[in-house]
Amino acid sequence: MWLYLYMKEPARAIETGKKALTYVPDDNTLYQIMGSAYYQEGDYDKSLEAYDTLLVRNKATHAINESDIYSGMAESYYKKGEQQKAFNAYERAIAISPNNYMVLNNYAYFLCLHSKDKANLEKAMEMSKTAVDANPDNVSFLDTYAWIAFLKQDYKTALEYMERAFSADGDDDPTAEMYEHYGDILFMNGRPADAVKEWEKALIMDPEGASEVLKKKVKNKTYFYE
Repeated sequence: MWLYLYMKEPARAIETGKKALTYVPDDNTLYQIMGSAYYQEGDYDKSLEAYDTLLVRNKATHAINESDIYSGMAESYYKKGEQQKAFNAYERAIAISPNNYMVLNNYAYFLCLHSKDKANLEKAMEMSKTAVDANPDNVSFLDTYAWIAFLKQDYKTALEYMERAFSADGDDDPTAEMYEHYGDILFMNGRPADAVKEWEKALIMDPEGASEVLKKKVKNKTYFYE
């Protein structure tokens, strides 16, 4: 099942999971993977259904860290556009495992995207810094911290951490979103020509998912506020 997920074949992971459950219906790990598979397939209601089932079944065995379950639920709620439910699930995940660094990073990133409130940005930065300090080579974590610094208009710090992200020896490769972030940060640090190069990389990497704002940046060779 995990192999199919790594291969971006969630339908086959789900099919395999259903078959596995006929043999070992008490294996809670299977419900966790099913939740991830439905999420990857884009069926967020089924993903939440799998996690809800897992929460109930897990009460007796505690085989799965509940923090990870709530984290998975938060991601599905977020994709459904139910932001408050997503944030509530992240809060529960952190309450259970305060040092669940992936949760801290994801919550910080989503929080900073949807709230420019100073207090929430400070909260996001604190969570992100905890994750980065514990995982200094994690590309995604470094990108999150850099972006929060950018939103706080601390462009020098943002550039420092984004350059660390691109030079880190972590397992993750830069995403199109990271290239766009890098371009924005370079622009605000007085390097417009370098910024355009990064925006172009972002557009080439994901032309279908590119926003109209990104296309305007590339076309006009300047920064646009969303």
